[in-house]
Amino acid sequence: MDIGLFWVAIAIYAAASCCFFIWITFSKESWGRAGFNLVLLGLIPHLASIIFRWVNSGHGPYITQYEVFSSNAILILAMYCIFSGPLKNFRIIGAFAVPFAVLLMGYGSLSINASAEAPITFKSGWLIVHITFAKLSGASILLASGLSLFYIIKEKKPDSLSRISDKERLEDLSYRFLALSLLFQSVMIVAGAIWAYGSWGRFWGWDPIETWSLISWLSFGIVLHLRRLHGWRGTKGAYLTIGTFLLSLFAAYFVVFFRESIHSSYLVR
Repeated sequence: MDIGLFWVAIAIYAAASCCFFIWITFSKESWGRAGFNLVLLGLIPHLASIIFRWVNSGHGPYITQYEVFSSNAILILAMYCIFSGPLKNFRIIGAFAVPFAVLLMGYGSLSINASAEAPITFKSGWLIVHITFAKLSGASILLASGLSLFYIIKEKKPDSLSRISDKERLEDLSYRFLALSLLFQSVMIVAGAIWAYGSWGRFWGWDPIETWSLISWLSFGIVLHLRRLHGWRGTKGAYLTIGTFLLSLFAAYFVVFFRESIHSSYLVR
């Protein structure tokens, strides 16, 4: 059941991505509304697939790559939908966020039939807090990066993206979502340290992912500092924000390919 609903969600999100691309290319507002409505529709089978998987497996969506990437994608899209209502010019970010979520889900589907039992160290409330805020931080920095990308496009080609009338608003929102990501990642690190102490008797062990998460967290703070106090705004600030996103992406998904990590020892591929 969960696999079927998962593929239904991917199909709906793929259709939404096409709508957003048509919206950007031809400036047809109706296509943008259609894309947004499709994302809302896709969240229903997507959430149902995660719930079914959770009930059947007996653990949350954080063991197999299929579970991890699917839950990451739904948080990205849920956050996108939540902020698209009150924030002007935000809905167009779906042209960046939705295809990225589809790619995440597509990669996760490579281990769609994998299964595993959660180890005893994973049965902790602090782990739930740690993982939840890690996913929220990832969703926030992705949206900040998307806002920065559209700012750069609008800066270099003022006549493009006619839907966006105020590029300064994009810059401001990018800064705010980066700050939100820093806050979420701070909670993630603290909760992870408490969980680690309860599981292994130490708060910090310089595990590769721990180390790169700290580097990522510091980069968020540095970029926010440079943008706020040293005037690194505009295109320069946008590139820095995208750089922090790529760094966090490396820390979360690619470090495990180069170094053994306790964070990946239980992750079933």
